[in-house]
Parts: sequence; structure tokens; C-alpha cells
Amino acid sequence: MCEEKNCHDKVCRCGSKRMERFLVPSILLLLSEGSSYGYELTEKYSKMGFTESGHDFGAIYRTLNLLEGEGFIKSQWEINKSGPAKKNYSITKEGNDELNRWVEFIKDREKIFKIFLERFHKLGK
Repeated sequence: MCEEKNCHDKVCRCGSKRMERFLVPSILLLLSEGSSYGYELTEKYSKMGFTESGHDFGAIYRTLNLLEGEGFIKSQWEINKSGPAKKNYSITKEGNDELNRWVEFIKDREKIFKIFLERFHKLGK
């Protein structure tokens, strides 16, 4: 069970402070913009600026499987006559709810980081 004040979901990951966990809300955000394939998601995530060492295909696909297993996203295979079949992912209502919980968590952290940075800059650093 998540201990965060704005989170009421037993599956929430917003309590983690590692940036790798930011992959969860990032994928949900990207899929809220429209359905996408795994490789496209790696490209979009990389363009968000959270990956320094290029694409981590394994982490993206592990997170997609996890989110699908929890009902936050769903997938459908699409057959393409000019190429291989692709798994297309889209966000569910539950996924949108989870994304909203993440947004509240991030807003709370944004306030904390702002106070921290203001205090740091007062030191003249």
C-alpha cells in the first residue's frame, strides 16, 4: 500500500524516489497522448530527456508488461502486410486514474524541490 497522501492505490509506484520509476508515469503520459508501439515509446521517452544512455528497450518492455498486467494499459496486435505484426498499446481508464495520481505526487514534490532550490540559492551557490 502506498504511503503517499494523494495515493489510494495498492499498486502505486509513486513512493519510489529513483528516476527509473519515472518510466511508469512517462509511459502513461505518452499513451494518454495516443496509442503507440513499444519501439515508438522508447523513441518518445528518450526525447523527453530522461534517458542519458540511449534506449533501454528492456526497461520499456518490462514496464509495458507490468502496466498491462495491472490493467493500466491494454495491447492489441496489428497485422501489417508490408512488415511484421506490431503490438499497439493504449491507456485504460484505470491507467488515466493512475496517471492523475502521479501528477498529484509530482506536484507535491515540485513544491518541495522549489523550496529546496530557493534555500540553496540563498546561500549564493
